Amino acid sequence: EQQLTNRDLMVRRKLIHKETLLISRERVAHETGFHETVTVRNFNPFAVDIEIVARFCADFADIFEVRGIGRERRGRQRAPVVRDNSVTLRYDGLDKRQYLTTLEFAPSPTRLSPSMMTYRATVNAFDQTAFSVRISAHVTADASGDGRATAPAPPTLARIAQARQSYADWLEQTTQVTTDNELFNAAIARSLADLRLLVNRLGDNWYFAAGIPWFATLFGRDSLVTGLQTLAWNPDLAAGILRLLARYQGTENNDWRDEEPGKILHELRTGELAQTGQIPHTPYYGSIDSTPLFLMLVAAYFDWTGDERLILDILPNIDAALHWCWQYGDLDGDGYIEYTRRSSKGLANQGWKDSGEGIMFRDDRMPEPPLALVEVQGYLYAAYQGIARVFQALGGERAAEAARLVARAAALQTSFNRDFWMADDQYFALGLDGAKQQIDAIASNPGQALWTGIVDDIYAPMVSKRLLDERLFSGWGIRTLARDNAAYNPLGYHLGTVWPHDNALITAGLLRYGFTTAANRVLTALYEAALQFPYYRLPELFCGIPRTDYGVPVGYPVACSPQAWAAGTLPFMLGEALRLEPAEGGRVLTIARPILPAWLGTVTLHGLRVGKARLDLTFTRTAGPEAPAAIAVTRQEGELDVRIHAPVSH
Repeated sequence: EQQLTNRDLMVRRKLIHKETLLISRERVAHETGFHETVTVRNFNPFAVDIEIVARFCADFADIFEVRGIGRERRGRQRAPVVRDNSVTLRYDGLDKRQYLTTLEFAPSPTRLSPSMMTYRATVNAFDQTAFSVRISAHVTADASGDGRATAPAPPTLARIAQARQSYADWLEQTTQVTTDNELFNAAIARSLADLRLLVNRLGDNWYFAAGIPWFATLFGRDSLVTGLQTLAWNPDLAAGILRLLARYQGTENNDWRDEEPGKILHELRTGELAQTGQIPHTPYYGSIDSTPLFLMLVAAYFDWTGDERLILDILPNIDAALHWCWQYGDLDGDGYIEYTRRSSKGLANQGWKDSGEGIMFRDDRMPEPPLALVEVQGYLYAAYQGIARVFQALGGERAAEAARLVARAAALQTSFNRDFWMADDQYFALGLDGAKQQIDAIASNPGQALWTGIVDDIYAPMVSKRLLDERLFSGWGIRTLARDNAAYNPLGYHLGTVWPHDNALITAGLLRYGFTTAANRVLTALYEAALQFPYYRLPELFCGIPRTDYGVPVGYPVACSPQAWAAGTLPFMLGEALRLEPAEGGRVLTIARPILPAWLGTVTLHGLRVGKARLDLTFTRTAGPEAPAAIAVTRQEGELDVRIHAPVSH
């Protein structure tokens, strides 16, 4: 909602003093469009004539066109259909579908044309008038329609109340969190509300739209990471993500889509360019990490819930994903997952830093594929370890498979620490190129390897130290690329910006290896950054300019906001700081030495779900900065073995 006012105006030789008209704009979004109401209130002791003019058009550009992808041919723009109080803009797509945008005005405009609306009214003294437009989008199955779009009923107070109730129901299903820091409470509430905003359905399954405006669709990597981030808050979301991605799992070798049997998708699009085969996103499979992340989420979901039914339902998909990892993902049989682009319209880089310049040597040279990324080997290690736990729980023949997966993980860990460690730099390489040379850029990616546990204990302190030195740490978070790389650019998409989700996974890794001071420093930086952004909302990324330069984080101009794994950042970091570790299929919860930052004195969780149990927990920071927080279990419903390795308060 926006509140505006007037400057001094001369209307029909009568002076209307500034700030005597209040113009309010309220916009309510719904499934297929939005409804906007403009209200004009007159605080003058005389009537005022007003005129509202709105101009409109629609180019019906595909989202990929908006992002800069050119096209040789377009469909046909048809003449708008004008009725008494509505205009329908029309476009016949090359995909044989008709795209419609309908604007409906109330009350009826004074004048209406195919591109402009005029509304005139007299607002009496100390009175008001309102004018509204409902804009809805619709796609027909063919281009034979007459422009009569079937739109949803106009938003009303009842509809707004229904939307508010849906958010309340969403929050009721999630773990409730309260702290003694009201600003942090507001930031967490914003995060959870944004996650609700991004929840979408495809058939019967939930998933997170990756981000608004550019990525409001299904992404494999983004959905899986967000599913991992939200397990402590609502594990049902992970179940929907797993079922949906299993449904779209690759089944064939298709170079155009970078598809292989068992591979988990990268991105699904249904727009005109996808439908006409001009882009391969139907779906596109060019993610090297979606498949191991799928297996990681399977295991973590089982740890939290013990849901054997889901595991058995998607067991063929789990087997296919494992088979992909060691047949198709490992291109040369060395135990590592590598990638190379096969699609002419696919991504050159297929890890999470998937921009064309996201992976390079320290001196700015581009590596020759196939490329093995440092963090992806960590995902694979964690996938082997996690699925081994699941198979061990299933028993029978699966127990023998579990033992083989543990052996694979051990072998991978040994070779990884040998081949990726750069002794001169005391840090891990960004990756290995096609000749197995170390890609020597100093980047944030090894921090995610900490998260997975693949890093040997002897190397972890050096990785932690490098992540927090001033070349990588901006003061607002850890940069994607260190300042002493030739390609460093604090405004570059993957060349020195700060990505909240990256920092969240790194924080989990720092905590895993016991670096609580470093972890709290990153958590504090991201929390303080969130307070500087509108609505306390962390965006997809922001610039890596040092904190000392401006005192506020500098926004990245075209970042998605809200964005799913950015919204999951603060809730995930809090859960990791509290050291919640479920095990044995949701029958055990270990809480090992939670450490709260100095700005959090108490944290209370209500309705935490582990297996079939629900419990309330309170964490209280003790005096020392490195001392574990005291823990109180204030309510428990259902059987759960809670193992606390910290002071217990009563």
